[in-house]
Amino acid sequence: MGASPWTRCQCLSVGGIEMLIGSLLRHATERPRDPALWVEHRWWCWQELLQAVLANADRLTGYPSGARFVTTFANDARAVVGALSLMVDGHVEVPLGDQHSAEHVQSVRSRSNAAAQLSCQDVGLAVAGDPNVGIKRLQRSLQDRRPDDDALILWTSGTTARPRGVVLSCGALFANASGKLDAVPQTPRQRRLTVLPLWHSFARTCDLGTWLISGGALAVTLGWKGMLASAPAVQPQLVSVVPSLVKRMLAAGGAELDAQMRQWGLGQLQILACGGAALAAEDYRRLTALGLCVIHGYGLTEAGPTICSASPDTVRPGYVGRPIRDTQIRIDANGELWARGPGLMTRYLDDPAATAAVLQNGWLRTGDLALQDADGMVRILGRRDETIVCSNGLKLQPLEVEQMLQRSEAVQHAVLWQDDADQLVAIIEPAQYAKPAVDVVQELESLAAQLVSWKRPRRWAILSQPLAPEERTAKGTPKRRIVGPRYAPTATTFATGKASPG
Repeated sequence: MGASPWTRCQCLSVGGIEMLIGSLLRHATERPRDPALWVEHRWWCWQELLQAVLANADRLTGYPSGARFVTTFANDARAVVGALSLMVDGHVEVPLGDQHSAEHVQSVRSRSNAAAQLSCQDVGLAVAGDPNVGIKRLQRSLQDRRPDDDALILWTSGTTARPRGVVLSCGALFANASGKLDAVPQTPRQRRLTVLPLWHSFARTCDLGTWLISGGALAVTLGWKGMLASAPAVQPQLVSVVPSLVKRMLAAGGAELDAQMRQWGLGQLQILACGGAALAAEDYRRLTALGLCVIHGYGLTEAGPTICSASPDTVRPGYVGRPIRDTQIRIDANGELWARGPGLMTRYLDDPAATAAVLQNGWLRTGDLALQDADGMVRILGRRDETIVCSNGLKLQPLEVEQMLQRSEAVQHAVLWQDDADQLVAIIEPAQYAKPAVDVVQELESLAAQLVSWKRPRRWAILSQPLAPEERTAKGTPKRRIVGPRYAPTATTFATGKASPG
């Protein structure tokens, strides 16, 4: 794989106002002809991007500043143009993507009190107008913006509670993206391929936000098939993924992974950032053996999302790095991690009680248990409210066992659950459904033997089909409180079918 210069890109504000849209103005002014966004099989330059963004912003001039717009953009260049056009005049985006039902979209629109809904059909890709006039128009607009203005409402994935609208300000979005960029520097000459949904916080900040500030080149697609279709033309050096995508990549690459990466168009890949869930140690080892820099991080939507991030010179398997710039953490007497910094959410939308429960004196209560080493590196142990009290009175974090089981290439996801008889049950969504359940269990029992006996699963449920959409969070991870009760009763020493809940 190619070597990275690791040149730090200085994060500048425009007129002292630190906002992402100000970065668009800076690049269009200082580097107007440099590649910016992959649009319909060619690179747009920053000047073209600015012109298209302003043309779309002009269509929204009838709405007052601060108006909310639910967007159902597909994950492509139009989503970027649409998002930037809403930033121009200080509108608030409520991104949902294009994969929800009309009823869900209408529900979110109602809960968000949105003025309108925008889809890809509402975003034009015409490049027209005098760029100098456009620059002056954006400069005037920036003079009316404040860092604490609402900018984005992201609906949480519902991993642990009913989805809530997380309100992030202009200043928070800039602070979080610049903090991530400080941890993982990028240059204006690097190409980034986004394969994760821009309606989630990870891609919104770690892809879109860092790209805007650094001034590199960005291409946007979605998922495994999108990556295979786009990477050969883009030849990315930066890609962000989730563990399930890594497992698919490793399984498809097999023993000839290095050669296969080149065939996929990933031969110039330098940095692979992984978030959303923990990456299995064996998967990490195989990727780093290719010469890739694999970056772990940690955060949650309420934090914008990044709280901690590894850097190229501090990567360590099992750790999520140190707190990003300007972010502080503390771990209380119960082992729970709290965070404070400029990238945190302002509030939950229309829910002051829920806001007060997690935001206390400027500190965000994450609900995650963590340890911090003497050198500042952080390790996440699991969720505070998912702790299992075993029959021997000892406490167990499911994540410890799940990560052990997910070392197997045969496992896509693992959920550890305590059944009504206080037995530990492992519910396994296999990565390869053709493999017999008994063979999967034998492999997993061998891995579990590395744990002390009281932490080992006593029964197994090997699912014969992928988890259903309602059984997954928006990040693609299992919804523990649905999957556990639903499939634990079907478990035996092994289970060959995915039974319907009784």
